[in-house]
Amino acid sequence: MAEAAHAPHHPTQKAYWQIFVLLAVITAVEVAIAYIDMPSWLFVSGLTVFMVMKFGIVVGYFMHLRYDINLHRGFFTFGVIGAITVFVVVLATFRAL
Repeated sequence: MAEAAHAPHHPTQKAYWQIFVLLAVITAVEVAIAYIDMPSWLFVSGLTVFMVMKFGIVVGYFMHLRYDINLHRGFFTFGVIGAITVFVVVLATFRAL
């Protein structure tokens, strides 16, 4: 009975296949970018944008965060922002930025 109540809140098998194709296309674009001659700032920015897109898709669908309550999304977002902040501070401390 409890499973039926949660069923509408999870992607269908068709949605998983669509997500798979989308992730495969994004990955193919990332690989293609690696072979294009461009300024390093554009290269890193482009790959970062695609990385964030893939991260959001994976977290949202495969970790079911998209269907979770806002409190859990908030905790997750706070943790990710905190980890990025610590990473940037450490890089800045060692002048690696």
